[in-house]
Amino acid sequence: MDPVAQVVIGITTEADSKEKAHNFTLNLGDLPPCSKVTIPAEVVHALGIRMEVNYRIVGVSLADVYGQRWTRLSSGPLLRIEEASAKEKDETPYYQGAINKALFGVMYIAGANGIPGAGNSPVDAPEPLQDCGTDK
Repeated sequence: MDPVAQVVIGITTEADSKEKAHNFTLNLGDLPPCSKVTIPAEVVHALGIRMEVNYRIVGVSLADVYGQRWTRLSSGPLLRIEEASAKEKDETPYYQGAINKALFGVMYIAGANGIPGAGNSPVDAPEPLQDCGTDK
């Protein structure tokens, strides 16, 4: 099995009486197949969001082996991102904007890098899952 390429997750926080809702993306890079990634709460709170605020993952975006970007929201099917800029492989504003629009409906939101296992990343390296898939 191939790794999942250029993984970006969309995260939203809940609004409360002290703070409005926030949307942001977390770039996880390429992930090996059949692995689990844990996103610690510190990643969300490092962006200045209070510890008491709940957050959830709204969706994920990834690239296939042909460079086409796809998005899957927390409920629903895998959807192709049609914007040509989504096929770019760098972090240009247009590339990120196409992902943001697919995840949140708007192009401009905050972003963070959390490449799992990287030297300064708050996200630990992916853990392999046992008995996953047929490609053993």
